[in-house]
Amino acid sequence: MTESEITALGFEHVESYDHDQYHTNRYENGDLEVEFTYEDDKLIDVDLTIEEVNCKPITREALQKIVPVLGYRAVSVPPIVSDEEVRREEDTVRGKIVYIAHPTGGDVTANLEKIIAIVRKINLEQPEIVPLVPYFVDCIALDDDNPAQRAKGLSNGKAVLRSGAFDEIWLYGDRISDGMWGEIDVCHGQFIKVVPQTEGTVNALNAFAAASGINYY
Repeated sequence: MTESEITALGFEHVESYDHDQYHTNRYENGDLEVEFTYEDDKLIDVDLTIEEVNCKPITREALQKIVPVLGYRAVSVPPIVSDEEVRREEDTVRGKIVYIAHPTGGDVTANLEKIIAIVRKINLEQPEIVPLVPYFVDCIALDDDNPAQRAKGLSNGKAVLRSGAFDEIWLYGDRISDGMWGEIDVCHGQFIKVVPQTEGTVNALNAFAAASGINYY
């Protein structure tokens, strides 16, 4: 490290002084202080002092100054990224976890077959998406025509939505069923993004927004 290099990093010469047979030039930049000590014309020591920086917030610019002074020239400082970029990278790594909502009442078997087709299509065409249908097994294990069993299945689905596991809920079908409205309401309270995927669900949400003034998406 030379005085010209430290000057190029934004340090300013603030003091020169003699002591014994030595001569020292002091440079400062914020909390950083660097001293060059010479004996005659020979540089014999370069000292760095960092004043009162415990738990002090650090910036990329500050790191760029500290790293070369400490001699870690091979260390690169990563660029600053926004929170949104971080979230996008996390979604890419772990996949966006999506709750697939679809009417199940009435012809349960036919509706489950439609859900299977939807999940298959998403898995094959959108590998970054993790489509989950938590209520699928309940639709088989419980009797949809039994009010108590149906209520239990709906309650299970809402509990899963409240777990914090899901990024979004995607709406399918030609309409929004009563059960789906309950799921949407939970998502609204949990700040889970509601994404209608069909004309029927888009129209239903728009009609509800026009009548109630509440926009779910």
